[in-house]
Amino acid sequence: MESHWQEHKNRLLNYINRQVNNPATAEDILHDVYLKARSQLHKLKSEDSIGGWLYRIAHNTIMDHFRQQKS
Repeated sequence: MESHWQEHKNRLLNYINRQVNNPATAEDILHDVYLKARSQLHKLKSEDSIGGWLYRIAHNTIMDHFRQQKS
């Protein structure tokens, strides 16, 4: 997991930053993505799809962030 994370971390941060337009918030969301990915690693069906899987977690975490801001 760690090598895959290092490979995708900067691109994920750029993706998150474009969505939230706040570097501190993007870092917090990236950290949440990492924690969720670590805890859900057993659900990953194939290491070949880890990039898309991480982006899906990032997308869902961004949506959670926006939902929390509305309430």
